[in-house]
Parts: sequence; structure tokens; C-alpha cells
Amino acid sequence: LAMLSKIGLPVSVLTHTDEPNFGLKGIQNLGNTCYLNAAVQALSNCPPLTEYMRHCSLPCSSSPDGNRRNKLASEFQKLIDTLWDDEYENMLSPIFFVDAVLACNPHFRLFQQQDTQEFLRFLLNELHEQLKRPVYKWEHRLLKTRNHHEMLKNNTHGYDSDSSMSSCSSFVSCVSAGSDNLDCEKNGISSDTDDASSYNSTAELMEGSDNFVAEEEVLNKEFLLRKPVRYNSIISDIFSGQLVTSITCLRCKSVSHNKEIFQDISLSIPNLEQLVLMQNASINGNEYVSPSSIANQSWLSWLTLRFKEYISRMDLTLSDCLKLFFSPEDLRGDDMYRCDRCKSLQPGVKICRLLKTPQILCIHIKRFRHEASSSFKLNNRIGFPLEGLDLSDFVQGRSSDLHTYNLVAVISHSGHADAFCHHLYLGGHYVSYCMNHSNYRWYLFDDETVTAVDPCTVENVEAYVLFYEKTSNTIGFVREQASALFENSHLLSPVETSFYYISMEWVIRLSTFAEPGPVNNYSFLCRHGLVNVKKLSSMHNYCLKLSPSLWNYLRVKFGGGPVCRHLKHCIICSAYQEAFESRRKHELSKFYRYQNDDEYFISKSIADENHDFASSSRLICTKWLRRWKAFVFAETDELPGPIDNSCMVPVPLRNGSAKTISIEVSDLLPNLCFCCINNDTWRDLISIYGAALFTLFTWTLTALPMNQITLSDAVGRCSMFYANC
Repeated sequence: LAMLSKIGLPVSVLTHTDEPNFGLKGIQNLGNTCYLNAAVQALSNCPPLTEYMRHCSLPCSSSPDGNRRNKLASEFQKLIDTLWDDEYENMLSPIFFVDAVLACNPHFRLFQQQDTQEFLRFLLNELHEQLKRPVYKWEHRLLKTRNHHEMLKNNTHGYDSDSSMSSCSSFVSCVSAGSDNLDCEKNGISSDTDDASSYNSTAELMEGSDNFVAEEEVLNKEFLLRKPVRYNSIISDIFSGQLVTSITCLRCKSVSHNKEIFQDISLSIPNLEQLVLMQNASINGNEYVSPSSIANQSWLSWLTLRFKEYISRMDLTLSDCLKLFFSPEDLRGDDMYRCDRCKSLQPGVKICRLLKTPQILCIHIKRFRHEASSSFKLNNRIGFPLEGLDLSDFVQGRSSDLHTYNLVAVISHSGHADAFCHHLYLGGHYVSYCMNHSNYRWYLFDDETVTAVDPCTVENVEAYVLFYEKTSNTIGFVREQASALFENSHLLSPVETSFYYISMEWVIRLSTFAEPGPVNNYSFLCRHGLVNVKKLSSMHNYCLKLSPSLWNYLRVKFGGGPVCRHLKHCIICSAYQEAFESRRKHELSKFYRYQNDDEYFISKSIADENHDFASSSRLICTKWLRRWKAFVFAETDELPGPIDNSCMVPVPLRNGSAKTISIEVSDLLPNLCFCCINNDTWRDLISIYGAALFTLFTWTLTALPMNQITLSDAVGRCSMFYANC
């Protein structure tokens, strides 16, 4: 295992050798920042995230200005490195990390207590946005094919392949989850010419000629206009799960389904009535039982009374909260839903089930309850298991995923919550209890102080946020086999054997995930199976050299690819990159005419901003302009697409048949942001990107002097034309 140590990756990545002094540092409280310290310590003791941050280069660091634009991810990585480096003192200051947090969201200012769960959602979402990378159809299809192949090979129970749905493009909680970008197969995955075999043949062809550059490839419009199937990051890989919500119409019995990506599950604490409903549902064979039906069954009255007396004397468990979350919900009265078949509001029954379980399951106990005139904290004791949390009862159908979890961290809040003018003010203090994955012992992290505790102490804390890690009974044996093969590879002479290269990110997955998934070398390879030009200068941070025996073992065990035997850069992708850079410089030279970036791209709100408009001005939606900025400043290779201002137009006006629509300012959607650009810039943008509907704006200014024209006066009456480019 000398190779692992040589490149900075400890032997423990595969063998988990004890490192008892790692990860036991406190974090200084900078003034009511205990909520932040507790969250960071909990995340620091989630092995998949910690090992990735310690041993992998961040995707944002490969861009020329990545550290400036993605400061939070960079500072978080430094903080994790410091927490797990035994060369530092027993306490550290998070001042630079806090500065990066405040730069992204000033809401988390110092000297004011915040909700640690709210901070966790912000942090994980922001890390995902800064670390995400596009997954194109060639990678998506390879992983999907391998996943399906492995499922069929290992599955003897006919599990549904839909459970291997890919991860999310943006993070939301399950209580507010959206379904954007969930249908990965809608994005043009149809060609059969980009499979792994064609990549390998392309790589072999290019190895034979350094001058292999096809001009038609560089000018290929389909490649330039390619769209990612989705965006992945280490955050989505670790914390992303998938729910399906099914609603049954009680009138026509039709069932509608909606898939949702979740980052965490927020569980309510059940009251007595809810516990009785769940108990009666179990008595009736897990069928849905409404409150009204229970009231009408007199034979249940005695049982209900006895159950209430019993439940009032017992503590609640995490299982009770999970059963409440996944129990059927009655949709009646104001909660009725619109049935697509009945075309009207109808009573129904809603039920949630898990489609895909995450590697790290984050569970939030909703202890702070908000009512009309007050908010308060629920101090109920919720019992939770340290090991063996089984979610199989809440999984849709029969899935090949693992569903058993062990606790790795829990955040506890002591104190109270007060409400003033509908705002919640948290008092008290946050601490975290974490299992150190280098010595498998529990510790209490209380700001600067770190104390060893017994497991029984952890079991009795007042849990607010729990982190569970998925477990597997078989992955340990696979890691041992891989370590043995790696050791044997050093007995072979480098002259006598060939080598294969494998993604460092995937090696981390093998060492920390219960289900590593197919080998994925696209973290450092391009679509042709050669080295990504952006990663060439620091390949030691992205891949490992393996012997043929170890590579074949992993390939047979997990599938995936593509095969990489030589670290040679891709000439075609280099030409692509040069073309992109040339285009960016050209567009910036034409449109970036101000010295200050922010001065050029000023957003103005229709509702409350004043601005002087020249008669030659044009409006452009800032949403599109942000996409254009991301492209020209090399934050992404994805083109912004045709200019589209339709988001500023009310839906009824979008469906009109007239070629020209004249509307008052009051008819425009409120609180919209836009930028004002001159006609020359507008024409240049239109000539390059084209335009969608409702894009061209002409201005009719009033007779007021220029220095007195308000935004409302300037907008006046707008004429919108269809631009068919």
C-alpha cells in the first residue's frame, strides 16, 4: 500500500487502520456560532464526505479562478483537513470558513443564534452548487447500463430497476422537494454511437497519431449545443435520496405519482390522535383508516381508550416518527387535490415511499412548533437506535438497495425557543455527538471541548438532527480482497506488467460507501476515454495506478469504465476547449465594455428601482444573462441558449395569437429583475444566440426631462414582438 501513502492517500482508505488521534479537535465559538460548530463536526464525522475532502481535488479548483468563485467549498475543505490533521492544536478557529459563509448568505451573521438544521440545508446546497459537474449522455448511459447489468446479475427477486434513479440537480428537503430534472431520460439519450466501445476505439486511434484532429468534430454544432443529463456532486452522491408520492382519488380510484429528490427527512413528533390512527391502521392490516371511520366503529372505543392510557406513559421512538411520515394522509376539505381524470377537486389519500435510499440519511426531528400566536419547543424524548435502523418497511416495492443504517452523528439542542412578531428566536446551545471513524468511539463535541462518552449517553440525548450511514455485510470482504491484490501488485516488475488507471473519487467510494456503484473514470477522462484536458496538469490528484489483476477484479465486481491504460490528453477535446476559449474572449471583447463587472450587470426591480433609460435601450432577463456570464467566465461549458424574456410576461398574454402585444407596466409580472443594455449589444447577442418569444422590447418615453424619468415612466407602454431567429 506504499502507492497510496506516496500520493497522500493513507492506507486506511482501503483497510481502515486505526488513527486514534485524528478528528478530535474542537472548534472555537466566535459568538453564538455553536449551531455552525455542531453542524461542521457532524459532517466531519460522515466518512464519505470527510475522505473525499481530504484526498480528492475539488472540481472548482480545476478552473483558473475557481477558488474565488467557490470560496465556501475551498474553505470547507481546508476546515476538514485541519480537523483531521494531527499536526495542529486541539482547537481551531473557523474564522475563514465563517467569512465564506457570510459572503454567500449574510443571514448567518455572528452574535445571533441560528437554527443548525437551516444552516445544514444552506451549506449542503451551496456545496453542491459549487462542486457539481455536468453528467452528459455518454456517462449517464454507461452507468445506467452497468447498473442494470449488475442488478440483473445479482438480483434473484425481480427487483425494479427504477430504484437506481440518478441523483439530483439541486437540493431540497423532502418537505419542500421539487421534481425538476428528475426525468433523466428526457434529454436526448438516443444515439448508440457514443458507447464505451467507441470511446476505446477512438482512444486507440488517437494513440497512433498525435495529429489526429478532425475539423468536423471541433465544429460539430451538436457537441457545442450539448446539454447535461443532470449535475452530480459528491454532496448529491452522499446525501441524495428519492421519494415517490402516490395520491389515490377516492372517487375514480386513479393513482398519480410524483418523484421527489430529498436531502433530509423532516419528521413530526406524533401526538396521541396520530398514534391511535397508526395503531388502528396496523390492526386493520396496514389499510388506510380515516378518523371518521374509527369514530363510527364502536368496538374500537375501548381499545382506543386503553391505547391512549398506555401511550401517555411511554416514550416515543424514531420508528414512531417514521411511521407517521410514511403513513397514509387523508386529503379532504381544504386539503383536497385536483384529480386529472375527474378534472375537479376530489378527496384522496396520499402516501410516501422511498425509491432510493442515500448513503448518509439525514433525519430532522421537528421540535420547534409554530402556531398563530406563539412558537415553542417540544422536549419529548425520542428513542433512536445506534445500530440497525431498518427502512425496508418504507421502501416502494422490492428494491435492490440496502436499507440498514448505523448512527454516525447526532446534533442536540438544549434550551428554549421564543417567538416575536412571527419570527423564531432560538436560545440555548447546540452540541454534537459523533462516532470517530478512525477508532469507532463516541465523542461529545461542545465547541472547543471534545470529550469521550459512552454509547448509552448518546442513546439518551435529546436528538434534533441525526445522521445515519448505510451499512453492508459484504463490502468489507471486497475491500480486503482489493487491499490484498494491491499489496501483491508491488511484487510485479513495472517492466513486466501493464497498468490501469482508476478514478480517485471512485476509490474513495469503494472505501466509504456501502454500495460504491459502477467504476466511473469520467471524473478524469473525457468522452473519448482519454485524459480531460482540465485535469492533465495534476493527474496524481485524480487517479490511481492499478495492476491488471486488481483492475479486473474491480471491473468484474462492479462494472463501469471506461478503461484507461495511458494518461494521454485528448487532442479533440483540446481543440474543443481552445474553440470555447476563443469564443469567450470574442464575446467578452464585444460586450464587456465596463471596467467593473457588477456595474455592467446591474439588476433593476420593476417595483422599487428608478433608472434613466435612453430611447435605444433594451431589456434582457437577468436569468438568461447569468447563464451567459457563467459561460463567458468559464464557470461552465454549457451555452446559455436563445435569449428568452417570456418569464416577464403573464401566462395569459403568452398564448395570444397577435404578432405584436402592447401591455401596461401593471400587467407585467411583479418583482422581476432585468438589465438594460443598448441596441448594439442587443443586436450582437441576438445574432449569436437567437431569440425566443416575447424577447424584443421597444420603449416609448414620456416628455419628462431625462433626469426626472422614473422606471414606471420609462417603461410606459411596451410593445413586444415575436423574434423568430
